[in-house]
Amino acid sequence: MGALHKKELICLGLFNCSIDTAVYTEWVENELIKNLPVNSVYIIDNASFHDEKLLRPLLEQNGHILLFLPTYSPQYNKIEKKWAQAKHYKRKYRCDVDTLFRQFM
Repeated sequence: MGALHKKELICLGLFNCSIDTAVYTEWVENELIKNLPVNSVYIIDNASFHDEKLLRPLLEQNGHILLFLPTYSPQYNKIEKKWAQAKHYKRKYRCDVDTLFRQFM
């Protein structure tokens, strides 16, 4: 999991579990918020674990704005290109995810 800021991945989180609302919200609260630049606009897709009722107050209390992409619009979701790049490197160099992010991303 991660966020994209000025074309760079930030707040990378590697998890040995399925991502659900609790895991994602905890990551936002404990990792993302403290690493976002002041007064950021955080744009996310409509994944089922992106719970607006939990995320909006967390972000707004810290001076950020939460926006959602239109439904079914992966063409606007710039982080998806980074994940595709990561998958490409993972296949190309036959490495695990930890090595991938430490050395290539």
